[in-house]
This record gives sequence, C-alpha cells and structure tokens, in this order.
Amino acid sequence: MRAILRVLCVLAVVGTSTVASSQQYYSNGGVRRVIKYRILPGKTADFYKWLGMAPKVLGAEKDAGLIQDFSLMHSTEFVGPDKYDVVLVISYKDLAGVDAAAQGAAAVTDKVFGSPENRAAWGKLGSDTSEVVSSELVREIHLK
Repeated sequence: MRAILRVLCVLAVVGTSTVASSQQYYSNGGVRRVIKYRILPGKTADFYKWLGMAPKVLGAEKDAGLIQDFSLMHSTEFVGPDKYDVVLVISYKDLAGVDAAAQGAAAVTDKVFGSPENRAAWGKLGSDTSEVVSSELVREIHLK
C-alpha cells in the first residue's frame, strides 16, 4: 500500500512540474471568436444585406465595452469541403470578456434592432442565406 502511495506522489509531482513547464514558453493574450460563413448558392445579395447589419450590432457592442474589436474578411482562394466565403473575427480582452459579452449582448442588440421581431427577421435572413462552416475560440499567445 505504501509503495502505491509513493508512486502516486511521485507521479503527482512529475505531472505538476510538466504542466508548469509547458507554460514557460508563452503567456496568454486576448481571445478571438473566428466564424467562417459559406454563402448559399443564389443568396449572395441577401447575404450581404444581412451582413450589413453586423457592423452596427458589433459597433454597439464595442461602444458598450463588450468586445474590443471586430473585422470582416473575404476568402480569396480557399477550396475544398471546408470552403468558406466570409470570416468574422470578434476580439475580446480575455475569456472572462467572452462570458461578459454573452450576458450583455442581448440588451445592446435589442437597442440596435428596436424590436424582437426585427432581430428575429435579421437572424432568419442570416440562416436563409448562409451556413456556418466553423466557429472557434482562439487565444493569442505572446512568446517569451
């Protein structure tokens, strides 16, 4: 029994030092949500009509301090099964900022749209004109 406890203690110490040493090469920075959209066939004009509201909504969230910044980009040559057309990148200070934005975004977007019906219509236009290829949360790192 004592031998098992000794082995477990050694493994705990080795495991802790391994985890601690893996963090020594970088420090964590800001967090970004990267969303890739594929425009559905024949829906390009409506998609860009829907996307036109994104700067208003995200600008209001930025003014409210919920996000740090946002940007929209267009793919120029990507092909394959994960092909996308437009990328939306939303920047947050840290992971706590992601949670805070999720909690406070509804009040801000309600002001932008004016009514729940307008917000629902905007959401429907987005789902009718595009599909989300992927959405991921990535963290910036600063090498030491």
